[in-house]
Amino acid sequence: MKSLSSKSAGQPSSLGPVLLDHGFDAPLTQGQEAGFRELMSDDDEVDGFVEAMHEGMGVVDLKRGEHYPELLRASVALRRLVADLMGLEIVQVQPNFGSNGSIDTLFAAARIRELEQRIADDDGSFGGGVVVATPTYFRNYNSARSKGLELRSVPLRADSTFDPDAFIAEVERARPSIALLVTPNNPTGVAIPDEDLLRVLDAMPADLWVMLDRTLVNADPEVSTQALLARYADKNLVILHSFSKYKAMSQHRVGLALYSNQTFAKFMEPLLPLCVSLEAIVKSMHWLRNDQGFVPRPETVRCIIENRDQLQAFVAQHPGFVLSPFSGNYCLLKLPTPLRAADVAQSLAEEGLYVMPGHEFPEPQPDALRIHVGGTVDGVARMIAAIEAMVGVEKAAESGKTSTMTELEQQVLLIFREQLGEPELGVEDDFFAWGGDSFLAMEVVADVRRKLGRELHLATLVEGKTARQVGHHLAAARAAS
Repeated sequence: MKSLSSKSAGQPSSLGPVLLDHGFDAPLTQGQEAGFRELMSDDDEVDGFVEAMHEGMGVVDLKRGEHYPELLRASVALRRLVADLMGLEIVQVQPNFGSNGSIDTLFAAARIRELEQRIADDDGSFGGGVVVATPTYFRNYNSARSKGLELRSVPLRADSTFDPDAFIAEVERARPSIALLVTPNNPTGVAIPDEDLLRVLDAMPADLWVMLDRTLVNADPEVSTQALLARYADKNLVILHSFSKYKAMSQHRVGLALYSNQTFAKFMEPLLPLCVSLEAIVKSMHWLRNDQGFVPRPETVRCIIENRDQLQAFVAQHPGFVLSPFSGNYCLLKLPTPLRAADVAQSLAEEGLYVMPGHEFPEPQPDALRIHVGGTVDGVARMIAAIEAMVGVEKAAESGKTSTMTELEQQVLLIFREQLGEPELGVEDDFFAWGGDSFLAMEVVADVRRKLGRELHLATLVEGKTARQVGHHLAAARAAS
């Protein structure tokens, strides 16, 4: 297995390789198409069922034709079912094409409202845009851009957790059109604790649109959607749900936006698409009735918990790796220097394991991988074993370099490692790429003078960068003296 150092020969530009999900990005074969077709409804049977239903009702549809009546009736039935379960009026329940469709609809409406407010804003103090903790779901970036909304970023803390104080402060400062909360977060999988979520929602202005995206499964307990809608009936809160992650139904693209008050919902109603597919609605209604609400598959929750356990064990055994404290369908794994996410993802892909490298994020993170943890335990175990093998190769390669070092290079390397606190630093590794700065560089110069009795100019360290180059310079200077 090849070394994964950032200096590996033949690596592409800083953007990293373009990963192809071989086996996933290729078109369906004719055999696969036929297999899927056998699993789907028979059009003639559906037509016959609908015609028999119309005959039994004694009605003939000369108004719309095809299956529009059944689609509309099913959509109304879905909305009524959810409204009854959540204690809402039917207008407060609005189906859409998954969470993406709900996001697009809300953002489009916000842009319309924003333009109207800007016209009426005499003092120019209206800010507009979307305040959201980042990194966030990729659709949020793209949808905001396509609608002409400014996305106002509130960075997550260094440990990937949500910062409620920073979020509240940015809402107060920016006066946005939408305050968007995503829990669990995508890509980190980290949920907003209930106490922080309630504190933020309590602090939101009554006229602000607040969108709470709950489309990822949360394997840990959380306040119910029904309780949130009842608590904030006097605010403009909309909560997004979908069945993609909850029931592994992403192919059906069915999601729901639930509004805390009817005035907000009525503003959105005319912007809704016709509805989602009949099959998607019928399946969604089955699960809602069976579970009496939005309940994730037990299998998904089990996978998230078991994958969290094995990833935490991996990180505990391998210092330098950092795992987001996730409870959702995704997690973020940060890699130690000098590993790059693009290289690791490419090596995993060569073994049939596909993850999302951080250089593909809207806000790139070259040292991070986004991993789906809600679907397979064995797959994550294979990934962990593959990364452990990669790290072993990297350490072996570095050990080989160490064995060929001169004594002076070894002494310089020890000083580099002590100042950086990086015991894995190699003789060919860039001191500054591993976290060195001007202050630490001056400390290295002082240590070389004190411990080795050699004079090292700061400019020489800045130019040489590696222990090998600095050791070579010191040896040359000694030979010339």
